[in-house]
Amino acid sequence: MKTMENIVKSLEEYLVPSLNINFVDRLCETRQILNIIDRMKIGSWIHVVTGPWGCGKSEWARALVYALNKIDEYNVIYLDLTEKEIDKFYATTKMELIELIEDVIKEIAGDRAKIPWYVYRVLKEIYVKMKTRSRDLIIIFDEITYAIRRDRYELEAFVNSLGQKLIAIANEYSCKAHAIVITSDQLASRYFTLLSGKLLSNYVMWNLDKNSFSKLVKSLNSPLDIDSLWKIIGGNPRALAEIWLNYDWNLSYYIERQIDKVGVSIREKAIEISNRRNITYDDAICLIYDELDRALDNIGELDTILLWDVLLRENIAIYVDNRFHKLSELPPDTWISSRCAFQLPIYYWILKAIAEHRTLNVDVESVMKFLP
Repeated sequence: MKTMENIVKSLEEYLVPSLNINFVDRLCETRQILNIIDRMKIGSWIHVVTGPWGCGKSEWARALVYALNKIDEYNVIYLDLTEKEIDKFYATTKMELIELIEDVIKEIAGDRAKIPWYVYRVLKEIYVKMKTRSRDLIIIFDEITYAIRRDRYELEAFVNSLGQKLIAIANEYSCKAHAIVITSDQLASRYFTLLSGKLLSNYVMWNLDKNSFSKLVKSLNSPLDIDSLWKIIGGNPRALAEIWLNYDWNLSYYIERQIDKVGVSIREKAIEISNRRNITYDDAICLIYDELDRALDNIGELDTILLWDVLLRENIAIYVDNRFHKLSELPPDTWISSRCAFQLPIYYWILKAIAEHRTLNVDVESVMKFLP
């Protein structure tokens, strides 16, 4: 397929601005999502993509828009709802599209965060002014919960509204109109799974596979052993960048930060349990240790423990069950099951040390002893 070959070539040419390196391999994910859109008989659909925090969803989306612009067969729009600056908000979106969208924004009080609710108006402006009738549309909303509250009913209202507006555009301009909605918010992702079938499918993208991760590590000239990094961050690009930029490749400092993150989350949950059940803090924390002992030997049961909602909220764990189409292949490993997984392996090893020693005061050395 010539078009796909050109898209793949352009993906590899895309330069990641924050790291000043070429984009590293998301070819499988790109082929999958575009083939799904191409094969769909219905003209409009919403594709919700989640995955571990920092796995590269946003950079993939920006690279995808860059690559699709090169073949010039789609109207493709990227909107980063975490950003205020115009160049970062639209990133790789074509300038002519940005100008048309900005014209509409001026009419809606100049607030770009309102775009999710004014999709029909924005898209109609594009199709009328650019005279691109029949050209298929892909609009990407990156981190949607920065514009829409993390509330089941608000998210449902957004999905219903967006679905109807995409249908209207598809019918009016004889094109396909698809939205890719990206979220790292696992509580929002859980609500989106309840809406599957309402012109909506859910997908999970994973961290880089080991070959791609090795390529990224080498491109950053890391002095660290690739196998050691893999056992700690499991191919997560943002964690790798954090170890480089924030800790100057000092893994111990990075692990200390993750120990603190996990410890704070457990303390907060223990206090909540103590207050709700009218038991002592010590009894509450022991209850958490007991549950961790059980669940860490069977990751598929992780969502049955009291700590689960905290693990989701803090982006420590994630659902990966069959409600999600797998855009990426999940590697077989101790910290991943067919239902639940830790977003980074280091979280599993930290919790293993905490459960084993029955204390939150674990150190880097005691955590590292659990690594294979």
